[in-house]
Amino acid sequence: MLEAILPWYRRFHALPFLVQRALLCVLFVCSLIVGVKIAPWSTDTAGVFLLIAWVGLVWATGFWYVLRVAWFIARLVIRMNF
Repeated sequence: MLEAILPWYRRFHALPFLVQRALLCVLFVCSLIVGVKIAPWSTDTAGVFLLIAWVGLVWATGFWYVLRVAWFIARLVIRMNF
């Protein structure tokens, strides 16, 4: 089974890093669109698609670095005694 997708996997990893991330962003945006479109019929399945899409987009775009810094600043502010 996995031998069938191995050539595609190798071709994907042969691409430059930014192209890989751009393709992953497109994939996760498509997952987001699918989740929104199937929401009227199945909210459970749509929720799974939306969760995967949001987590994937945060990871693929590198936005989690921003969230990590924001989390650090929030922890500092909470610890301060005013």
